Amino acid sequence: MNITREPIQKLKTELGIELTTLEDNMEVIPKNDWNYQGEGVFIPGNMKAYLLESADQLSLNTIHEHIAHRAYFEKSSHGKELVRKEKKIKSLEKIIFGKQFETIDDFTEILTIQDSNIKDYVIELDKNKLTIKHNLNPLIQEYIGLVHNTRDFENGIRYHAEAFATWLSEFLSPEFGSDKKLLTDEGFLNFKKAEQQFGPLSILKSIGFETPKSNELKLKLLGEHIDIEKAEIVINYGSNNPNSDIDFLIVYKNEPFKINPNHNYLDVIQINYQTLLENIKFKDPQFTIPLVNGIFLKGEEFKKELLRKFDEEIETNDYQDHLNKMKSLAKTYTLESLSRPDKQNLNNALVNISYFRMYDLMSKMNEIIPVNQEYFDTILAQDKIISVARENIKSETNLRTKYELAIQLINNL
Repeated sequence: MNITREPIQKLKTELGIELTTLEDNMEVIPKNDWNYQGEGVFIPGNMKAYLLESADQLSLNTIHEHIAHRAYFEKSSHGKELVRKEKKIKSLEKIIFGKQFETIDDFTEILTIQDSNIKDYVIELDKNKLTIKHNLNPLIQEYIGLVHNTRDFENGIRYHAEAFATWLSEFLSPEFGSDKKLLTDEGFLNFKKAEQQFGPLSILKSIGFETPKSNELKLKLLGEHIDIEKAEIVINYGSNNPNSDIDFLIVYKNEPFKINPNHNYLDVIQINYQTLLENIKFKDPQFTIPLVNGIFLKGEEFKKELLRKFDEEIETNDYQDHLNKMKSLAKTYTLESLSRPDKQNLNNALVNISYFRMYDLMSKMNEIIPVNQEYFDTILAQDKIISVARENIKSETNLRTKYELAIQLINNL
């Protein structure tokens, strides 16, 4: 196996991952100069893999450390957070000490470097407890506190990072399965179970990897949760922010099928074809925005008929009746979701609040806005405003606070 090409190509084509820190970021070290435990290590602080030259499994260690661990720390949310903290540490080191350190597992090395003897400012310092006198230089205090916090964070994600790297190594290289000891690890088995239940792309998205760029992989990710063959049309729309939810409109010939509910990164609307035509006729933004601004991943042959329906004239009274009906449904769904204030129902409530706002905006107009760019600009501007409120609530970690914010939002409708 070519360790510098085949796994990296598989990483790109099957998972949509392109690593940007591979070049010159691996060092193979002779046994006499080896100062690390085991046969390989990846240091997030400098994004570099170190490998024992005499190791029996050097090629597999390379995949595990140089590629799999790198993918975690370059692309996952927790991995990127640790790297961000490490970079901040390095920048402070350069300011305070005039140099950067390879590793900082023990603070005593730092405390003996400066003539000013930083020890005089520290009451107690070990790996588990840190107490700093009030008169410590603020920059040094920030540095020591950051190092301590970063080590705690690193310890908290170490097991998860290792389990992920083992799973990804086995995914990239069947030869990795020869190491039976690694493949009996509980963390690895949990990742393997998730892969079998959902799929590899779902694993990546669930731990904060960016959405794949290619339409083929987006459809494949959706297919890990629903039978794509049963759908007539699949449209990907929305902001396409690689770090946010992925928006899909799925259209069926008859009734929609159940989607796998165990996800928090898909925002899916499912509808049958005849109902879609009716909603498009009434210029419903929930469906017209995906139709006009979205990308057809499947069923583009239906687009002309949908656009013809979109151009049909409708009576103003019929339009108002439709909007009032949709407003009522959106508010009902919102209140139902808020009556069960868990995370998923709160997110459902926020989605329905968005729809209510849009329907409310349209119903307050004296006449139908002509179907032109102004129409879409108006709707998209409103959608952007409510999206900011939704993101603020979704980013709130306390469930009670999240619920209270959602209640405030619905009370303002």
